[in-house]
Order: sequence, then C-alpha cells, then structure tokens
Amino acid sequence: MSTYFKEHNKVFVAPNGAKEVFDHLPPGQYILRYNPLTGYYLENNGSFTVPEKIFGDVEQRVKRVLKTYFHRNCNTGVLLSGDKGAGKTMFARLLSIRALEQGIPTVIVNDNFGNDIGLNKFISDIEDRCIIMFDEFEKVFDKDEDQNKVLSLFDGTYQSNKLFVLTANDTFKVSNFILNRPGRVYYHFRYTGIEEDFIREFCDYHLDDKSHTESFISLAKVVGKFNFDMLQALVQECNIHQESPQQVYQMMNIDLDGVSDKFSYSLIKISTGKKRVGEETCSIYDRHYMYWDGDKEDDNDNDETSITFEYSDIQRYDREAGVFVFEKDDFRLEMKREKKSFFSFAF
Repeated sequence: MSTYFKEHNKVFVAPNGAKEVFDHLPPGQYILRYNPLTGYYLENNGSFTVPEKIFGDVEQRVKRVLKTYFHRNCNTGVLLSGDKGAGKTMFARLLSIRALEQGIPTVIVNDNFGNDIGLNKFISDIEDRCIIMFDEFEKVFDKDEDQNKVLSLFDGTYQSNKLFVLTANDTFKVSNFILNRPGRVYYHFRYTGIEEDFIREFCDYHLDDKSHTESFISLAKVVGKFNFDMLQALVQECNIHQESPQQVYQMMNIDLDGVSDKFSYSLIKISTGKKRVGEETCSIYDRHYMYWDGDKEDDNDNDETSITFEYSDIQRYDREAGVFVFEKDDFRLEMKREKKSFFSFAF
C-alpha cells in the first residue's frame, strides 16, 4: 500500500521504506544518483579520509575558502586544476571534512545524467549550505553545451548559497565562460607540482635517511610535473630498500618523458603569419622563452617582443607523436619532439 506526504498544495508518493522526514539535509558526504522512475536522490557515501599529517599550505587554503564562503553568504566556486596526484583530491577531501565538522554536507556529482534539465533544479532545491563537488568536471561534462547548462548554478541564477568545487585535469577543456570569471568561480588553485618547502617537510617526517632530502629537491627540478604521488612512492622505496633516490628513481613508474628532449619549433605571429623556426633541447614542462624580432629580411620591421609560454598555454597536444601547440596573445608556438634524449644528471 502506497503512502503519501503533502507539501503545501502538492501531494507526493513516498518512497517505499521512507521512515524519516528531515527539515535539513543531514550532515554527510553523498553521491548524486538518478533513477528514471523516481528521479534524483542522494546516496550516503561514508566519509572521506586524509592522512593524519597534512603537509604544505593545504589546511591554510581550506580555512581561507571556508572563511570567504561564510563571509560572502552566496554561491562561491572553487576550481582545482592540474595533473592527477598533484594535490587536488587532498584539498577537496580536506575541505569536505572541515565543512562537515561545521555541519555542512557534501554532494558529489560524477555524472551529467544525459544532460537532464532536472539536475539544476534538484541541486537548487537543496536550500541548506552545502558543498557541491564536480569531480573531473571537464571529463564528466565533456561538451561545451553540457558545461554551459550548469553555468546558471554558478552565477547565482539559483540563489542557494552553495560552495561549488570543480576538479579538472585539463583547463583548456574547461569552458571559457567559467575561466577568468570570479563571479562564477571565485577561486582557481593551480596544481602544477609540489613546492620545495612541501618536499622538505614531507622528507623530514617520512624519510628515514634525511641526508637524501636535497637529492629529492634536485630531482623535482628536472622531472616534469613532479607530484605528490611520485614523492610518496620514491620515499617509500628508499625506506624499504635503504637506498638513495639516485638508485631507485629509474625503476619507478615515473614519466621522465619531458626531460631534455630535442624539439623542432615554429614560432608564428598569428596576425601576420610570419614564422621563426629552430630547434631546442628542453623539457616540454619548462617555460618557453621566445624572442620575436620581426622579419630579419625587412630592415624597417622593428617589431620586437619577448614572449613567454607556460604549460598552461598549451591548446592541444599529442604526447605519443610528441607534438605540442601553445598559444598566447598574438603568438602560436608549435613544438615537435625530434629525438628522445638519453641523459644522466647528478642530484
């Protein structure tokens, strides 16, 4: 026999087994689910865990975000971008835990549900303070139209006082209507690698032979995108086998593909089509400093510009083919790996 509950002038069929009705969403960590027959619902996901020791400035950043969120008293967005293993998940989990300590639940969205228009309404109907976490946003919402459908959540069309957290590996796959728009996404924390102070603090706490700390600092400078996963695995390997980083790093599952490779490049001024070509031996993770001096065959061309490309300026890439295309201002830098170097270095 069906049971019902009434809200104002609307009558709903209560789900089978419903035992409790709440005025507020109970504190917890949930995953958003969808059933084509009953609609959206929340499934309790247990609790996030983090290591007992937190390194770096993660705790300070979490406190800052929560303080801003409470002070603004409106929808606030946080974008966490960068490669896997760089610290995005740690920040997101700690933010959820600290919010939960203040009675604020977290809802994780890891499916776009076929572009269903009810998604925005369901989220906006949660009137309590709440973290809405979009994990791997640019992969789940992999089309511009899918990303654009949730913009109204971020920009305050639905005034519901949420803290939106988006994680993304590739920012160039994130809609331009989200990037550089603090009215929609207030913070953007870029995880491009771990800082020297973090490495020192981690080694001081976990590394058995502290004399190897400087070797880890040096290694981080030559390995592209040196991240927490790499550091943790290398330290563990050194401790297990009582060896140095020099002895263990080449056996680890660590991509040294970007170190000291030989690239041919074309630097193109987009507005004129003028091109400079050449070769350089570098890491694709390095900043690429180029100097444009116009057309050397034209003595009247004094167009001199210093241009700096960074990893975040990559517009497209093919790692297998070794092709990377950067764009910034009026310039495009096209790089193609010509030779993978065999190298040795002291660290």
